Amino acid sequence: FDFEWSNKNLFYDQYTRTKSYWDNSELANPGGAATPEELVYLEPWRDRLPAETFTTTYEPPSTGGTEEGLRANLATGLELLESAGWTVGDDGLLVNEAGEPFEFEIVLDSQSWERNTQPFIDNLERMGIKATMRLVDPSQYETQVEKFDYDMIVLNRGMSPSPGNEQRGYWTCESAQTEGSQNYWGVCNEALDGLVENVVQAKSREELVNATHALDRALLWQHLGVPHWHIRSDRVAYWDVIGRPADSPIYGIDFNSWFYNTAEAEQIRAAQEELEFVEPTAEPEG
Repeated sequence: FDFEWSNKNLFYDQYTRTKSYWDNSELANPGGAATPEELVYLEPWRDRLPAETFTTTYEPPSTGGTEEGLRANLATGLELLESAGWTVGDDGLLVNEAGEPFEFEIVLDSQSWERNTQPFIDNLERMGIKATMRLVDPSQYETQVEKFDYDMIVLNRGMSPSPGNEQRGYWTCESAQTEGSQNYWGVCNEALDGLVENVVQAKSREELVNATHALDRALLWQHLGVPHWHIRSDRVAYWDVIGRPADSPIYGIDFNSWFYNTAEAEQIRAAQEELEFVEPTAEPEG
């Protein structure tokens, strides 16, 4: 997935690559080696998590926005696939030891995702992977998602600034076995179960932040999906008789905190009253 190409050619460079499940917030894992505060939660699961979880900042692969960068990524991908037993057949397709091709379907519920998905498919084809996309109506899509009847989907998930019980429905073994849950990856790892419970049972904001950092770090190194993008601001158009407090909410517009600016409104009314309206004296010509 070439985010840099998409951002430049499709998004007018408006977006930032997502590198955390809580990106753009204090709950996002700070990167680097795990802190002592994170290790309190991670250490009991060392044998159930990749070694990089404890030592390395997660960074999604980047092309740098160049063809050379893309080719380098594809070459690295092929090396990883070959180490897992995949080889390029005579027809240019990747096959496993049983001769089965590497192919999968991406199910979409909106045409707006096609322009992002097709370049992804084109890049996969260069590696010998046959990916296809299928657009279905919303009701069919909901049914397939509830039954986990798909190879890949596109997911938007907004996380709470105060995560809690809902995390059990995203990452636990129980949710992986529960039809209709939001564990769309089907991930089941005892370590994630334990890290989720640390978040749920946190007794202070400090504990919650540290527990979420640990969970975020562990999730990133599970490689559950292809990270997409987010925007770090909100787009708003509003009349200048509307004001907002100097101490704005951390997240979102929150119109309930906005107010009507009486002074500005009075100035506008006064200006309107000074305008003269002249009735036309004759029918316009032509």
